[in-house]
Amino acid sequence: MPFLLLLSFVGCVDPFETPNSPSNSNVLVVEGRIGKEQTEIKLTRSANLDTLEIVREKNAQVRLENEAGTLSLSLVEQEDGLYSVSQSLTFGERYRIRISTADDETYLSAFVPLLSVPEISEVHLEYDSATTQLDITLSTGDPEGKTRYYRWEYEETWEYRSVRPSSLEYTGEELVPRAANIRTCWVTRPAGTILLETSISLDEDVISRKLINREMVGENEKFRIGYSILIRQYALTSDEFEFWSLLKKNTETFGTLFDPQPSQLKTNLTCISTPDKLVVGYISASAVAQQRVTLERSDFPRDIPEFQPNVGACDIITVPFDPLEIALEFTTGDQVPLGYLIGFSGIEGVFSAAKACVDCREAGGTTTRPDFWF
Repeated sequence: MPFLLLLSFVGCVDPFETPNSPSNSNVLVVEGRIGKEQTEIKLTRSANLDTLEIVREKNAQVRLENEAGTLSLSLVEQEDGLYSVSQSLTFGERYRIRISTADDETYLSAFVPLLSVPEISEVHLEYDSATTQLDITLSTGDPEGKTRYYRWEYEETWEYRSVRPSSLEYTGEELVPRAANIRTCWVTRPAGTILLETSISLDEDVISRKLINREMVGENEKFRIGYSILIRQYALTSDEFEFWSLLKKNTETFGTLFDPQPSQLKTNLTCISTPDKLVVGYISASAVAQQRVTLERSDFPRDIPEFQPNVGACDIITVPFDPLEIALEFTTGDQVPLGYLIGFSGIEGVFSAAKACVDCREAGGTTTRPDFWF
């Protein structure tokens, strides 16, 4: 029997025809959502659709407005191309985004209602010991039957360790005991999968056992030490559901948003300063429901094949214990000291390995332990 764990893209709605000619480069791409408590908008541009080069849209003026005309808030640029503002909004009220870019173009989204979203009822983890397959599914629903259209996104976090431990560091002048951890890291990566479902054909607004992620646990680095998944749930309008459905079909067929699209994407954004100027995206307004599940290695059977790092690619070399030799070896930072070679006469040398084998941050993670970690 399988081992089972149960733990509880925008005025007028015009079709977007994918640009393939050089004249259609520099297209503004708008991603984001008007939220109940926080609104976040990401702006990028395709400098050349043929090369898929993407650049962040900096120094834009982004505002959140309501249909009643009583609200107009500026979003702050938190980092290049990423704008946000914290403000409690009202369910059912209609909001839009106004964007003024550095090239004096103005874009406006259609007014959309702020939707509430039901809670995620349960996250199910189903593990098959015969294949080491882990299915992460969820169940949800709206007892009032008002939601009907759903979208999910998730991000994964896992702990990992560098191949070689280090107890020494080189200051540029001498070797000293290492004070900070560089072996244990955590990495968080958002999934690029578009996850959608609708209950419109059902009598009740219920989503049961929706597959969110599927992983093979055996020999998978994500599950070597610890793994966590944060799932976010959003409510959609029928128009937005259509947008995401077409985008899902296109990206799954061709790979990215900027590849040739067999279908036409609708957008609720328009460039009001230059009406024929293209813009890609869809501004939605929804609260978010979320749930996190964190797993340790001990949550799975002991006989699962464990991920093994490639130790053979991380050879250890010995550096003579001489100031000149040590400076030559470690000044560039490409090699990292591991520890001392102790002989009968005392310290005879220093063990060394490539930085990528010692400093876990080289693999893209951070040594800062997440607040939610066990």
